[in-house]
Amino acid sequence: MLKPFFGALTRVFFPRRCPVCDGLLPLLSPGELIHPDCERKLARIRPPYCLRCGCELAADEQEYCSACARRDFHFIRNYPLWVYNDAAQHSMVCFKYHGRQEYAAYYARAFWDAYEEEIRALSPDAVIPVPIHRSRLRKRGYNQAALFAAALSRLSGIPLRSDVLARKKHTDAQKELGREARFRNMKNAFSAQKKAAAGLHRVLLADDIYTTGSTMEACAVALREAGIEAVYGATLCIAGEKN
Repeated sequence: MLKPFFGALTRVFFPRRCPVCDGLLPLLSPGELIHPDCERKLARIRPPYCLRCGCELAADEQEYCSACARRDFHFIRNYPLWVYNDAAQHSMVCFKYHGRQEYAAYYARAFWDAYEEEIRALSPDAVIPVPIHRSRLRKRGYNQAALFAAALSRLSGIPLRSDVLARKKHTDAQKELGREARFRNMKNAFSAQKKAAAGLHRVLLADDIYTTGSTMEACAVALREAGIEAVYGATLCIAGEKN
């Protein structure tokens, strides 16, 4: 009986904020994780979409975007939730750099509402967050991908495994680099523990933003080398071909 009381008390002193406008959410509606008007500003990925990265495509007859058609990847498919528009970009910046860790609850719920059927059909053995380097972790205080992965694990029941994948190289900021430079920058940036990966066959790799696929590819290479057969992506946003 005390749990609801302490939950309400926590909301009074640490009120939730909308993950789009960052405004306060109603105290008396604990299940409301976003303002309805703000939710409409987030653009869900709609078909036709690339069968590899998941970005929206301009034409129905396309199967892959131009970037995925030119390159082989070690992950099978990425499942992105939103187009990386202005509202999504603002939300990701607040989540990643301004301490809005509570946004993860809404992100996970929105992702699971969109992809529950597909993810259950995959039957992944674990959800694995994309790790950040320990120096960035010390500076930021948290890993945004780990928060999303943990919230998704709680909703879906898919086990969270943060012990499999590690970031072993501090890389340059990706936003300053072109497509091919991003892949070179991320090469050999991650390692996976074979002992920890034992028994895992299919995994869901959780991250915030998919841009070129260089981060997901580097993680997938490490996971495949550790013996994991199939790697799928779960990302909140994608900056894709159509956009």
